[in-house]
Amino acid sequence: MSQKIKPDNIFEYDKGNTTIKRIILNDKLKILKPQNILNDEDQTVMILVYLPEKTIRTIKHGKKILKTETFANSAYLIQHKPSVQFPIKKYKIPYDAPELEQNFRVDVLPEWNDVRWDPKDIDKWRHEKTPTEPTKVFELMLATAKKYLDFSDEEDYIYFVLWNIGTYFYRLFNAYPYNDYTGTKRAGKTKSLDYQKHVCFNAIMSPDMSGSSIFRIIQGLGATVLLDETEQFRNRKNDNAQQIRTLLLQGFMKDQFAIRSASKDKDFTPTLFDLYSPKSLAHINSFDDVLADRCIPQIMKRSTNRKISDTWPEEKDHSFQQIRNLCYRLFLDYANEIYKLKENTVNLLSVSGRELLSWTPLITLALFFENHGLSGLVKAIQTKVTTSSAERQLQDEQDNYDYKIVEFLDRIGIEVAEQVEKNPKGWITISKLYEHLISDSKEFGINVEWFSRNKLSNTLRRLGLKNEKKAEGISWLVTRQSIAEVKQMLGIQDAAETAKSAETAGSDTNETATLEAFAIPAENSKNE
Repeated sequence: MSQKIKPDNIFEYDKGNTTIKRIILNDKLKILKPQNILNDEDQTVMILVYLPEKTIRTIKHGKKILKTETFANSAYLIQHKPSVQFPIKKYKIPYDAPELEQNFRVDVLPEWNDVRWDPKDIDKWRHEKTPTEPTKVFELMLATAKKYLDFSDEEDYIYFVLWNIGTYFYRLFNAYPYNDYTGTKRAGKTKSLDYQKHVCFNAIMSPDMSGSSIFRIIQGLGATVLLDETEQFRNRKNDNAQQIRTLLLQGFMKDQFAIRSASKDKDFTPTLFDLYSPKSLAHINSFDDVLADRCIPQIMKRSTNRKISDTWPEEKDHSFQQIRNLCYRLFLDYANEIYKLKENTVNLLSVSGRELLSWTPLITLALFFENHGLSGLVKAIQTKVTTSSAERQLQDEQDNYDYKIVEFLDRIGIEVAEQVEKNPKGWITISKLYEHLISDSKEFGINVEWFSRNKLSNTLRRLGLKNEKKAEGISWLVTRQSIAEVKQMLGIQDAAETAKSAETAGSDTNETATLEAFAIPAENSKNE
């Protein structure tokens, strides 16, 4: 084997009858995703569509010419170069076109069965000189949402519409929140998913998806994944459900991947599959709080409006095709504007951390539509954020075992620890603490078949309580001061105040109810 070293990072190798040339590029390799903003001078944006296509292949065998025809819905990238003069700035280009393969790694599914953007409307858009009016898509989707779904508040409709439109823009953001529909039977959970199936970006709704199919669909389509009856995530014995749950835990943030090794000639090559995409989940019974932390909850109530209850979303409703057409147009005409606008939205939100990441796409789109003539959207999302944050904290109090244990320690554990005779005051063994927890398990919502003594020890350790070897053995420090510090760390007091501010009436009765919901008795709160 010989090697020729050439300047400018070019390397050539001769291996038998094969010559290999390797060229180190000056820029990072650009990977085309289903949604793209290319940071070049002409601000090119591209979005994936599937168009009905007849492909004619011509093969020459000597003097013979063989032609074959195939039909499929094939992948195309619709491009828009805003800085280029009309009319050559709007393109349709096949995913495997040489000009794409020479400059990018195209990472999309070659074929798919769903044509989401009407080809006639694509051609109409390409010949239009002015951008699409943003208010059209918002108003049309809001009208159809009210036709099929019965939400409690106007803010819920606004959030729902913005979330759906945002599925076409999700790759512009570092995270995109999951929808979490809960409620009783026939409350509209599945109906909400079915509506989203008709309007969201490359939406996929299936009752039977494996974990591997989900991340392959996300990788190739950027699909909005719609999952019904997700109570199964609580079933530790359901391997497929646990695999999907694991993927969902990371898939709400950009640059999160599943890694699989493909075997070829005994050479195992690790391959990355993208997990990031919008997702909606529906269920009656709650799933774990870790997954719920990635979600924005939407509590559904059974509609009393017979007309809405008896109306179901169907593809024959031409509004759905119009909505999809407008959403594709909106991305191509305004993606750069929305991408720049997100930097101005941080101060519009009262939350931080993961909640700030989750709500940034919604508040950005609300601001965008306000800038284009629709008023009140930012305030509506701010109201939704405040209510959702308070409800999330209340739900944590009810469902999260850390909070349940803090409630137990605050109301019973402190008193029991003070009465231990052989130990210093406030120190108690895990055995004695667990005995009292078991005896009052129903009061605190503890499942004794699952929550073992070892889990209690791990919970106390996670809460930051001290343990030392004392007269009765390894003991934990449970005092009013230590529990007050834990409550402050968990933000229980702050959460109570947030919930109180979200109430429409600030009566003494509401204040007491809020304190009780947060497991902070009114008399204890005064002492602290």
